[in-house]
Amino acid sequence: IDADALSSIPKPLRAEVRQHWEDFPSREALEVHRQDILRVWAASPFAAKTCIRNPHLLPELFESGDLKRSYSAAEIAERVHQAVESAHSENVFKRCLRELRRREWLRIAWRDLSGQAELDETLSELSQLAEHCVDCALDWCYRDLRHTFGTPYSRAGEEQRLIVVGMGKL
Repeated sequence: IDADALSSIPKPLRAEVRQHWEDFPSREALEVHRQDILRVWAASPFAAKTCIRNPHLLPELFESGDLKRSYSAAEIAERVHQAVESAHSENVFKRCLRELRRREWLRIAWRDLSGQAELDETLSELSQLAEHCVDCALDWCYRDLRHTFGTPYSRAGEEQRLIVVGMGKL
C-alpha cells in the first residue's frame, strides 16, 4: 500500500491501518473501495479485525448494497428470524445469532463511521438489533425448556412465559 493511499489517515494510525490492509484476505477484490475501507478501519479497530477474521463479510455487504441503506425495525426483526429459523440445535442457533450480530454490527458501524448514518439511526438500529436478538433467544430457550420440562403454569393455571429483566446497559 503506497503513501498516497494512507494520506487521509492520521499519521499515528497509518502503520496499524497498513497492517490491517495487508492482513485482509479480500483486499484485491475490494481494491476499488480501499480508501473508504482504510478510513473506517482507522476509526475502528473492531471493524478492521472483524473484516480480517471474516473475509466474506465486507465483500457481501458491498455487493448487497446494505452499506448504503438503513433497515426498518420490521426488517431487522425479519433478518434475525431468518438467521436462526433453520437452527436445529442450541449450538447452531448460537452460531447463527453470532454471525448475524457480527454482520449487522459491522454494517451499522460502517454506516456510522463513513458518515452515511446519523447518530439517531445508528442507535436505533443497534437497539432494534439487540431487542430482536434477545426476543429470539428468549423464544428459543422457552421452546427448548418447554420441550424438556413441559409448559410452566402459574398457581392460577395460566401458562407462564420466560421474561428478561434488563438492568443497566441491556
